[in-house]
Amino acid sequence: MQFEKFLEKFDEDDTFICYHPTAPIKIFDCKLDNCECEINISKQLSAEEALPVLTDYLNWLASCEGEVRSYFVSKLGEDLPVDWYRSIEVYSASITFVKETDFGATVSFGESIFSDHIVELYFEGHEIVDDILNG
Repeated sequence: MQFEKFLEKFDEDDTFICYHPTAPIKIFDCKLDNCECEINISKQLSAEEALPVLTDYLNWLASCEGEVRSYFVSKLGEDLPVDWYRSIEVYSASITFVKETDFGATVSFGESIFSDHIVELYFEGHEIVDDILNG
């Protein structure tokens, strides 16, 4: 897969180049249009270095139900409804790559337990490190 066919540049600063995917992607098994997902890649990384890591990370974010479910079970101290993960509606995602081994994401979504709030979930690599409940 060629980098330019997968990502379209829309902004840049001294440190990062900001992209939107050229096609819809999935986060938590929810389809996001290109404007709902922002991917920031450090200028220290070449496209050839970033693309395989980005592809793997997007695949993981698309199907990380176990990690998300475990995080909230631990945080709430109780089991979640069986269909809870399927109730998630992802609103946006911001993914940042500093180095091949230093990357993370912020995912904003709504779900059925706190239905009048937006949850922001923060990832460092493949680990959920924090959340914020807005609303």
